[in-house]
Amino acid sequence: MLFRSNGRADAYSHLSQYQKAIDDYTRGIKLRLDDPVPIRERGNAYANLGKYSNAIDDYDQSINLKGDDAETYVYRGFARGQSGDFDKAIQDFKTAIKLTPRNVKAFTLLGAADLKLGKYPEAIEEFSAAIKLTPDDAQLYLARAAVYVQLGDQQKALLDRDVAVRLKPDSEIGR
Repeated sequence: MLFRSNGRADAYSHLSQYQKAIDDYTRGIKLRLDDPVPIRERGNAYANLGKYSNAIDDYDQSINLKGDDAETYVYRGFARGQSGDFDKAIQDFKTAIKLTPRNVKAFTLLGAADLKLGKYPEAIEEFSAAIKLTPDDAQLYLARAAVYVQLGDQQKALLDRDVAVRLKPDSEIGR
């Protein structure tokens, strides 16, 4: 039976009281050693505190218990990226995409990691894949435009910025 991760620990997390959430998740983990959910959620609380090493440890443990949870790979990839380990972050995002091929978050974070490493063609490909899945997300067009700027392709960057403005005309994007 899996731990229901919707109790007090989740409430603390939603209230940004991450240390209290960690304490409660830890108590839940002791009750259900074989359940990856509270371990993953404790990892998220650690990540929200900027304790990425602790978060990665929890994500590793959660993956060891349930290796087919794409969400955990995305979270671990994010924590690895925040820690500067972009190569391992990229591996995690690619694993998440293999597990759930329509994972917009994984494509987006993979594109961001590729951009950070200067892998511009790959970043274009990943942001384009995310755009195909959610064509109404202005932020994705802006992210791809940033890559086109790095490649010196101002025309394509402008086209993506125009789409973003059309999608969000009343936001900061449209000003």
